Amino acid sequence: MTKELEQAAQNFPEGKLPHLIEEFYKFCLQNADGSFIDYETITDTKSYLTSLITEDAAKEFICFYVGGDHSCYAIWHNDLNIAVEDCPVVIFGSEGLVSAAASNFKEFVILFTKGLLFDIVFQWNRYYENPNSPRVTIPYDLYKEDDYAWEHEQKTSGSTVYTKMNDWLANDLKITADKDLVTMVEDAIKGNPNLREYLAAKNGIK
Repeated sequence: MTKELEQAAQNFPEGKLPHLIEEFYKFCLQNADGSFIDYETITDTKSYLTSLITEDAAKEFICFYVGGDHSCYAIWHNDLNIAVEDCPVVIFGSEGLVSAAASNFKEFVILFTKGLLFDIVFQWNRYYENPNSPRVTIPYDLYKEDDYAWEHEQKTSGSTVYTKMNDWLANDLKITADKDLVTMVEDAIKGNPNLREYLAAKNGIK
């Protein structure tokens, strides 16, 4: 295990990385291209999380990935009887998005690999805040005028890392999606407490 992985492991219970999370980290470390995989840190993650929510609120979360835009991806580990990889994954966006994103780490990896995780979560939340916004759906071109559609195209079109990561998901990990991507996000958001309201009730948002 590399020094960076050893440091990242310290953010997890007993200082151990669950298998799928370790495999995800290994791929990111080997293939970060500053575009499709663009992360700030996988080790010093807590300081970024506590810049967005309070120290007390942060105790329920394991921030495992900080993107290049300083958005924090965290595991909502508020039930210690549930294995870390089976807990929901949430996003604390650098521009204010606070939301569940995936029901478990496997679904997070699928959404991340397809380059659509942040985009679908952002659009889903916007849809409920503004009923006039288009319903999130696949194919992606239904909201192609949105800036995020352009960003997704830039990240994935001709990206060797995007292609390589999808091959890694299907061939190395043998992971396939058993439902469409939007349903994954919908299940995560509807299947968990509203994260923003939950944290606001505890005065947890800075």
